[in-house]
Amino acid sequence: MKKLLTGNESAALAAKLSKVQVVSAYPITPQTQIVEQISEMVAKNEMKAEYINVESEHSVISALAGAEATGARCFTATSSQGLALMHEVLFFMAGWQITAATISCDMVSDHITLMVKRDWSCECTWSNKYKIVALQNPKQKFSRDIKARIAKCQWPDCKFVLGYRDKLIAEESAVKK
Repeated sequence: MKKLLTGNESAALAAKLSKVQVVSAYPITPQTQIVEQISEMVAKNEMKAEYINVESEHSVISALAGAEATGARCFTATSSQGLALMHEVLFFMAGWQITAATISCDMVSDHITLMVKRDWSCECTWSNKYKIVALQNPKQKFSRDIKARIAKCQWPDCKFVLGYRDKLIAEESAVKK
């Protein structure tokens, strides 16, 4: 059976299907519907996760950082302003090698999520979604805007991703000395 879902409903369902174990949330438009639906799924035992309702976006990411450090699979949703309030804790997460950060990339004029893994390998979600798809399937159709961004994308030699990784390596080397 097919069902038509909104983007927010799809995100909530994706969190459920990803079997996240901890969800930390603070409502902020336009993502409120995502965390409301997850809250309902948890309350109805349709989703086995710990749902933490906190008092700010800073607390959201702090709770997730702690849970992620224990190895739990975590999820939250936010808007641009919420992400700005989470920014401070993202640096701690990077130092702990908890792998998630969403940044604004000037090269593609878009927000990208980049991940630096424990072995220092890197991934960029924007590159995975567009550039790698374009390289693997030259017949894939993209809008002119996306084609222009693909041309600007420097993956795998992206200064944003590699700069972020190199900063983490330098910080870890300084800690070990």
